[in-house]
Amino acid sequence: MTHVFGGAPKTTREGAWAPLRFLQPDIFIVNAVRYSLLNCMEMKRKEVPVIDVESIDVEVVKNVQPNRTDTHSKTIGYLLWLFGFTGAHRFYYGRPVTGVIWLCTLGLLGIGWLIDFFLIPGMDRKADLRFTAGKYDYSVAWILQTFLGMFGIHRFYLGKIPTGILWLLTFGLFGVGYAYDFCTLNRQVDERNRAN
Repeated sequence: MTHVFGGAPKTTREGAWAPLRFLQPDIFIVNAVRYSLLNCMEMKRKEVPVIDVESIDVEVVKNVQPNRTDTHSKTIGYLLWLFGFTGAHRFYYGRPVTGVIWLCTLGLLGIGWLIDFFLIPGMDRKADLRFTAGKYDYSVAWILQTFLGMFGIHRFYLGKIPTGILWLLTFGLFGVGYAYDFCTLNRQVDERNRAN
C-alpha cells in the first residue's frame, strides 16, 4: 500500500515518517532517555522505607510551625493598645519611630489608634519573626519597663546590674534613660537572648 506525501508515492513505512522527519530524535536524546530509564529501574530495586501512616499523630503535625517562636503576646499587645494614643503597643512590637509619632499626635488623632486594633495580629507575627526567643521574656521586660522602668528593674531583670543601679539612683537617668529604653528594649532583650 502506498500513500502520497508531497506528490510522490511512498511505501507505508517511509510515508509515515516523511512529514515527521524533523521530529526524529538524535543519538543524544536516545541515550538520555535510556539512561533515565535505567536509573528508574535501579531505584525500583532499592528498598524504600515504608511509613506507617496510622502511627503519625495528626494533631502534633498540625501544630508544628517551623522557625516560628512566640516572642510577643497578642494579649499584652491589646492591653497596651488601650493606651494606644501613647503608642505603647507600637513600642512593644519594636516600632519606636511610629511609637513616637503616636505619642506626639495622640495616635494620629485617634484614627491610627483605632486602625491599629486590626493591625495588632500582623505586628505580633512580624515581631515573632524578627526577635529571638530565649531566657529573657519580652513581655516581662516590657511590664517591668513600663511600671518600674524609672527604677531600672527591667535592667536588673536583663542582668545589666551596673546600669540597673545607675537607673535606680538617678530615676532612670532623670527620665532620659527611661525614654531611651522604650525605644530600644526589644533590641536589648534580643541581644541578651542571642548571647545565651
